[in-house]
Amino acid sequence: QPGGRRRVPAAWCRGRPHSAWIHAVARGLAAAATNAGVNFRYNTDVEQVLRAPGANGAVTGVRLAGGEVIPADIAVLNADLPVAYSELLPDVKAPRLARKGHFSPSCALWMAGIKGERPAKVAHHNILFGSTWHESFVELLDNGDRMSDPSRLVTIPTVTDPTLAPEGGEIVYILEPIPNLSGRINWSTERDRVQASLVQQARDLGFTGTIEVERFIDPNDWKAMGMAQGTPFALSHRFLQTGPFRPSNIDKRIPGVVFTGSSTVPGVGVPMVILSGKLAAQRVAEFAAV
Repeated sequence: QPGGRRRVPAAWCRGRPHSAWIHAVARGLAAAATNAGVNFRYNTDVEQVLRAPGANGAVTGVRLAGGEVIPADIAVLNADLPVAYSELLPDVKAPRLARKGHFSPSCALWMAGIKGERPAKVAHHNILFGSTWHESFVELLDNGDRMSDPSRLVTIPTVTDPTLAPEGGEIVYILEPIPNLSGRINWSTERDRVQASLVQQARDLGFTGTIEVERFIDPNDWKAMGMAQGTPFALSHRFLQTGPFRPSNIDKRIPGVVFTGSSTVPGVGVPMVILSGKLAAQRVAEFAAV
């Protein structure tokens, strides 16, 4: 492979396309909530969680960005936990881990729709390992630099579900682990170079067609989406930040607030985040029973 990389195709998808299963999780959860009486309001920003007067004031509602106040006794917050404290609960000091914890590396992500023939011998998921494995991860994890010989994930959902793109087109995602915003990369100068290297990776794999649409996301973009330290992977899974050691999904100082998502218990990843939702539901039931 180019640059001495070894490509490991992960062609484990069988039957129904992987993308359909992932989307079904979100649709299933939304349907279950709607059937239980939940009213969804999309594209609506919450400005602050409102509380009763006093140091340990209970939740009284939320204020939307337009000024509307929605009364509530319980507020479930699925924003990244450090950001939930800083932006939605500005009068409450966040837990130490949320302020000074160790965050996971981030990722640069290039997504594109490419018109043209798909190269042979690519799978839905392809992992490209760099040849200087140890040195590259020292650069990433210890030095806060971009890997000089990066390992990357290349995902091509149209391998298993051609209907995701117009006829004759392919969807390509290329992800490279990179330092979060505590690292040493200046994204104002490096953004274009990193994006170009991921585009070149697609060309090296054999995608020679026309790029019809593309989007590139770097740590500043992740931060703008509400992810602390510009990483979509939240607090790292060091031992004392994992499972029960992760920030709690409740805070005794703010009765009625329940946290969910990857920066609270139990951790990162779709299964863990779904479990965090189950734990949050239990907390809501406990509050409602009081």
